[in-house]
Amino acid sequence: MTLARPLPLRVGDRALLRCSGRSIASVLILDVRPPPLDRRGAVARRAVQLAPFAAPDQAGRVPDAATVLGWRGVARRSELAAMGCDLTGLDVPGAGEWMVDPGHWAELVERLRAIVADQPGIPVDAARSALSLPAHELVEALVRASPALQESGGRIDAGGVPEAVVLAVGRLRAELAADPYRAPEAARLPGLGLTRQVVAMAARAGLVLRLAEGLVLMPGADTAAARTLAALPQPFTAGDARIALGTNRRVVIPLLEHLDRLGLTRRIDDRLRVVTGKSHDGNA
Repeated sequence: MTLARPLPLRVGDRALLRCSGRSIASVLILDVRPPPLDRRGAVARRAVQLAPFAAPDQAGRVPDAATVLGWRGVARRSELAAMGCDLTGLDVPGAGEWMVDPGHWAELVERLRAIVADQPGIPVDAARSALSLPAHELVEALVRASPALQESGGRIDAGGVPEAVVLAVGRLRAELAADPYRAPEAARLPGLGLTRQVVAMAARAGLVLRLAEGLVLMPGADTAAARTLAALPQPFTAGDARIALGTNRRVVIPLLEHLDRLGLTRRIDDRLRVVTGKSHDGNA
């Protein structure tokens, strides 16, 4: 619903829609700044987010501050307060006035590590732009949260990661560029420079996502997969996920188990899963 002019609404407010003096429906305000729904899958993702508040047995339930922050990914403390969110006890990462959803924060750390591995010495402002963050201090906080990174003179480098590891990760990135879920077979990894020792070092530094022995993807592939799966009809099977992600059973089963552990998906029986609606990006 779009209003003709701005109104000072807050989360939890109630309203009555009327037309020519006739009441049409009552309204409970769940989000005063809903995201645009113009991207592919955006409507399905939004439906998943709002479903917990639309169930008949949840009448009157409104999202708390953590949920609203999760929908946005990043927000100012004052902005959340103005929306009517109670920030009492809300302990989340961020910097200064900025607050970041924990799930989104973890994804940002992974993405920043990948960016630095691909562009060593990247300026802080370029990293901020690549991550679509509103402030430099958030990038600096991400660097502090990642022991594998260091910032000096306004540039970010992989601190203490051997060059051989960085080069091997670069080869893996090139291998996965077109098909991010077509992980190389275990026998091919040494040919990319990804020996067991190198994979272990890269995983500790957050430069790869190690799902199982001999099975590695790029950082952020898990949260990106959750976004893709959220657009599927819910619930979905492992076969549905395999097709949606363009991968094979060798990859999709460990990946789904990993998403279960992260709480991004949930098994409902021995065949079916659902996306939980937890944050996958800045709009979720």
